[in-house]
Amino acid sequence: MTTLTARTLRTATLPPVPASPGHPHLLLWHPSEKQLWLLVLGRQQLWRVGADGAGTLVGANEVLGLPPKFPASYLHTQAFYFDTAREAPVWLFSTYADGFGAGLLLGAWNGRTFEPVAQENGIQVASSDSFVFDPARGVLVHFVGQRDMSLEIEAQRKTRGGLTVRELGVDGVWRDVGSPLAEAGTYETYAGWDGRRELAVFIDNDTCATHGWDGRAWHALGELPTLPWKPNTLAQAPRGGDLLYLHNQRSTRDHEALLWELGDDGWSRREAGALEAYGGAAYDGDRDTTFVYGPWFGPGTVATTLARYDGERLVPAGQPVPAIAAASTGGPVLFWGTQGSPHGDFSRAAQRPYKSAAVSALVEGELQLLAPSPPALALVADAGGCFAVGFSGELFRLAGECWQRVAEGPAQFVERDTTNVGSDGDGRIFLVGGEPVRGAKRLGDTWLFDGERWAEVPAKGAAPAATEAKVAFDRSRGAWIVVGGTLKNYVASPKTYECDGEEWASFAADFGDGVQSLLGGALLLAFDSASATLFLVGYPDYAPEPWLYVYRGAGVWQRLATLESADGIAALAYDSMRRVLVTAGAGCLGEYEVAALLDSAAAAGGSAAREDRATEEPAATPTAGRAGRKVSRRRRSS
Repeated sequence: MTTLTARTLRTATLPPVPASPGHPHLLLWHPSEKQLWLLVLGRQQLWRVGADGAGTLVGANEVLGLPPKFPASYLHTQAFYFDTAREAPVWLFSTYADGFGAGLLLGAWNGRTFEPVAQENGIQVASSDSFVFDPARGVLVHFVGQRDMSLEIEAQRKTRGGLTVRELGVDGVWRDVGSPLAEAGTYETYAGWDGRRELAVFIDNDTCATHGWDGRAWHALGELPTLPWKPNTLAQAPRGGDLLYLHNQRSTRDHEALLWELGDDGWSRREAGALEAYGGAAYDGDRDTTFVYGPWFGPGTVATTLARYDGERLVPAGQPVPAIAAASTGGPVLFWGTQGSPHGDFSRAAQRPYKSAAVSALVEGELQLLAPSPPALALVADAGGCFAVGFSGELFRLAGECWQRVAEGPAQFVERDTTNVGSDGDGRIFLVGGEPVRGAKRLGDTWLFDGERWAEVPAKGAAPAATEAKVAFDRSRGAWIVVGGTLKNYVASPKTYECDGEEWASFAADFGDGVQSLLGGALLLAFDSASATLFLVGYPDYAPEPWLYVYRGAGVWQRLATLESADGIAALAYDSMRRVLVTAGAGCLGEYEVAALLDSAAAAGGSAAREDRATEEPAATPTAGRAGRKVSRRRRSS
């Protein structure tokens, strides 16, 4: 069997970006290497990141030196900093899991891996603690909170007389220093380093008060004008080193992050735009720049590996990391995708805005961002244009730098959350079924947009019960083909459907070697006009790489090739002019040559169909249909 290898158009190694602030992506500036270091706890990866946002994987898993059975889901707090006394990066994790001593884990980089930092005279950590490294004095500062989920630990903390400070020097011994801060709140604190004041600073979650610690005494620094919350990240600001605080709002409705800088007159709000997801932050003293990792500025935008804080606002920088889920089936090469909401409000009203897709076009070997789509059920794109179908059937078309509404939703169209939709290259759009907003029964209606308006297709027979299936028009058969998708019980659909505008026909799908469904999903269904061939790319069963098929009718899919891919394929576009498949991923673009295979398959005709499908009914005389034309039928599934 033929194996196709992609020709690389562009490649860049990009570190992963956070899906939400709750997925730690910890950042530090390494002053000796003059590079950013990134610790991705969820993937147990360590990266070096350049100022351009591209990265180099330093190592993974064992390189992080995490203890066996590391409790990644049971952490109070985490930090990643450059220890000026040890002259090495250090990670810090505070855990409430049993079996880890006092619960504070430290690992220092030795040039090959992180090794445990020995500690003496430690105390059991609590949920109200915070930590920050003081680079001026070379000590780790522990702001010892007064509350914990454990009543035993909380009782121990109450005997300390308020919020207190402990410090860890290079000798590995924890020491109590200074006097208690009796007026501090008892919930949580968030700590960072203020380089201009040379103070370890914490923000009090209970009182909004800000306090600084210089190693001997406390300094009152005013109140934050809003309620501090988490997730958050703190770093030095450029042009002086004031403390910068980036945090989520304590709200179930407002999901945009807030950015504050601690100046001479207290906290001042800075511009963070519509930022919703981000990782850690770090100050680059050589460039006098503060970087924030993995910013995403909300629905319809593309995350980048870095943002820069210029003293007034966050500015996207680094490399774009588009969330790509689907692509065009002809015409100009387009890719699109949505990024899920990083917050926990799962109401329909809160989730709908996140159905706005970021759309990119392939121009001279690079992806260029276009206008984001309106919130939509689905997008389709081919030579007939790029369209977005709304939840109530309203239809939008991408026209230059904006989307224009080209059709209203029909009065009889049932509002839905999912559907199956495809186009034919001439501006016609075919939509079938889906999951309704109200009610549990899946829809079985069929609609055709003819270039001007929607009309319901009165086709007889059972329409597909799957959702998220691939849909395309097979010109050689005059029928719309529906394949893939999932049934209500999340099982992959085992059928292929054909609709000629008058009747639905379903067939047991046959992908060869006994494979009857695409368990890994379908990537692309498109019609190649040059060979008059409908072809499909999808993952049969648990295949690690997708297969290329051509449709032989009556549910039979003939395998032509395997598409080789080292990192998997998120989406494929079909460049119908050049007759190549284009794949896009994080920082990478490539293409597969398929023209010769499709021509060869067309020349072979239906001779490759299986012998058990060779018996046909007498061919019917083709007649015109509303959505296609009458075609001959082989054996149908029941």
